[in-house]
Amino acid sequence: MQRTLLSRLAEEAERLCAGQVVRTVLCRPGSGVALVFEDASVPALDIAPGPPRPRFAATGIRLRAVEESHASLAGHLRRALGGCHLLRLRLLRGERIVRADIGEDQALILEVLGTASNLYWTDAAGRVRGRFRRIGRPGGVLRRGDAWRPPPPLPGAPSGEPSWEGPEGGAADRPGVGSRRPVAELDPLDPLAPAEVHVRADGPADEDAVFVPAERLGDALLRREFWLERHERARHRWARLGVRVRSAAARLSRLGAALRREESEAAGDEGVRRQAEAILAGLRDARRDGRRLIVPDPYDRDGSPVVIAIDPSLSNQASAERLFRRAARMKRVQREVVRKKHGLEARRAALQALATRLAEVTREAELDDIERVLEEKRSTRRAPAGGPGRKVRPAGRPKDRRARRIRRYRLVGDWHVLVGGNGPDNDYLTFRLASSHDFWLHAADYPGAHVVVRNDRRRAELPDRVLRRAAELAAYFSRAPRDLPVGVRWTQVKHVRKGRGLPAGAVLLPRFSTIVVRAAKPPGDRLLT
Repeated sequence: MQRTLLSRLAEEAERLCAGQVVRTVLCRPGSGVALVFEDASVPALDIAPGPPRPRFAATGIRLRAVEESHASLAGHLRRALGGCHLLRLRLLRGERIVRADIGEDQALILEVLGTASNLYWTDAAGRVRGRFRRIGRPGGVLRRGDAWRPPPPLPGAPSGEPSWEGPEGGAADRPGVGSRRPVAELDPLDPLAPAEVHVRADGPADEDAVFVPAERLGDALLRREFWLERHERARHRWARLGVRVRSAAARLSRLGAALRREESEAAGDEGVRRQAEAILAGLRDARRDGRRLIVPDPYDRDGSPVVIAIDPSLSNQASAERLFRRAARMKRVQREVVRKKHGLEARRAALQALATRLAEVTREAELDDIERVLEEKRSTRRAPAGGPGRKVRPAGRPKDRRARRIRRYRLVGDWHVLVGGNGPDNDYLTFRLASSHDFWLHAADYPGAHVVVRNDRRRAELPDRVLRRAAELAAYFSRAPRDLPVGVRWTQVKHVRKGRGLPAGAVLLPRFSTIVVRAAKPPGDRLLT
């Protein structure tokens, strides 16, 4: 913020707010304060050193402030400044520092120093009673109890003792936002718009094609700031959509490579079929040599032998039937690959059109259509009900007897928990039912049931409440003491290993974490299976 503009804002704020009684202090945590006065016709005084930009303005836009606890700095300011008069506003000579004297013994000092901007609350002796940002500062950090001192003067600044002075001159009669188009027509994605939107303290310039006046310079500055924030949000949204489109393109490339591998593996169906026909044609002359079968080649005029790899446990005729089935399967795979490749090309063309459309976006409303198309593609790619990559079983009781013994519970937030039992049931739960991204829990150093928390959305971490409740279940379904704290180990299923020779239910954990809980009964809403 330029010093001239800051001086004009201070003059306008002093003209509007000086002599008014402070009714309350509103606070944005970590950002700044707004002084609200007893006279409802007087605008609020907005003092903000924090992000996105330092601000000091008298604005009629009321803030949606957060009422903090009385133990916070905002609570202390509310009690200390409420009922006091705002006496005057002054600037430090040669600096971008504004001082608001409130009552006879308090002041708010705003330092507009770029990234080191801060707001200090001082007493009558000039000592710091509170600060809004814990950051570095030219001239040394000021802490509570330190005497406030200005930063060292800039090179070329006038020498001498720094002094406070009144604002320069008077405020402009028609401050506002200058632009080549009305603000209502400016779109956040227009690349030229941020450079065209600016604040003028002295009315429109000759080169301004359109000038939108504001009643106060503070309102104009705040309007520009809000518009620039909207522009940044739109640009970030555009960038995020670009990342999603590129991720979808990379996913299609991986799918295409997988289809090419399947196609190459299934390309030898005719050769497999010929081997099966050679076995049937040469059953009488066939000779076995371990895992090899040597038969005459019916497609060779000289009848040269052909060597075919077989399973020694199968008869020659069974080996031929097995090769016929394999050739038929390879033929089906070829037809399926062709069908998938046509669908893949269509998806690639649609995604390329979407990428071109995203690169040419000039209006924020167009992002809504692109985002809706991406969500539709994402929803059609998901599995119907069983989660990503999980097969959906038909309704009814599971066929496997071990699956019927798995206990199922629903925790808070619609999290599903599966609890095993004995060793075979635990192995079936961990290595058959559970997905690699599910979470696995077991009481440490005590025999007990494996506990699995379903993770269909593939989250990296469990919420604390869900993790603690699942750990309590793992402790409950174990032989650990019920009245003592129990350590419960937890990890994801993909980190659980079954070592060679281990008994049923025993596993190896290369990676795990431990949480200490007490055993608790399972929830009452058990799922019926």
